[in-house]
Amino acid sequence: RKRQDGNDNVFWDSLGSLCTSDAFTLLLSPRIIAAFYCPITDCDETYNYWEPAHFLLAGSGFQTWEYAPQFALRSYAYILLHLPHAAF
Repeated sequence: RKRQDGNDNVFWDSLGSLCTSDAFTLLLSPRIIAAFYCPITDCDETYNYWEPAHFLLAGSGFQTWEYAPQFALRSYAYILLHLPHAAF
């Protein structure tokens, strides 16, 4: 479709007139679809946070080697952010 001034760039011109909610929806939609259809590729990195969190909450359980005092490769700071949620 051509505009009256003969410019063929109707698509690119219309992108400038997106409102904030339309832009947010446009950027968020592929991420939501990917969250439902893409598997977790590295479950070790995903689930290794909950094991030490349970160890801190319950006082027993499995402590991964990354958090063990003799290695201390990772900090408990990220896990401490999730402890209130894990307590429920």
